[in-house]
Amino acid sequence: MGSLPRIFVGLGNKGANYDDTRHNVGAYVLNEFALRVFEIKPDGWKIDNSLGCKFAKIFYEDRVIFLLRPDTFMNDSGGAISKFCSYFKISVDEMVVLCDDITIPVGEYKLTVREGDAGHNGVKNLIEYLGYGFFRFRIGIGGKKHRYMLLADHVIGRLPAEDRKKIDENLNNICNGLKLLLDKGASYSMNIINRGIRKHSEEESLQSDNDIGH
Repeated sequence: MGSLPRIFVGLGNKGANYDDTRHNVGAYVLNEFALRVFEIKPDGWKIDNSLGCKFAKIFYEDRVIFLLRPDTFMNDSGGAISKFCSYFKISVDEMVVLCDDITIPVGEYKLTVREGDAGHNGVKNLIEYLGYGFFRFRIGIGGKKHRYMLLADHVIGRLPAEDRKKIDENLNNICNGLKLLLDKGASYSMNIINRGIRKHSEEESLQSDNDIGH
């Protein structure tokens, strides 16, 4: 866990029809990180059809950093990411993958490593190509609205305005967490980044206790 990240990957489905969906939150946050931290605008990304991706190459202090968005559908993203990392000789423990997560409250986030795919097809496909050693920056989209709803319908559904607002309101904190990870690496950053989700969970639990008491 001592390596500093060399690549940040934002997962999502290709095509404008998916831009505002829950499943594209990883790509959306990566775009915002690129803009807010590195001043990379939407037209500043390079397209490489041979590698199947859009990417930005950044000279940061004494390092070269890549931001990557696979130009594929979610289920096929692993191949493009693997090909890109092989070409630029990036090891799996130097990768941070930004993805949506249904188990985390909307707009909150968590950093993990060496966990299963948790039903996320993009992560599952990436594990098939590269194994479990990458870091996952999981951004909450919340769970299904009702028990009979198909998970696929939930994740490719449009983000409601109130959910988009929650994510946008927390973007500064999210980008600060990614910047900390970039500067200090996962060993230093993980507890600091995850402190926010623990604090939120404690507040939710306290609120539930208060509601029961009333």
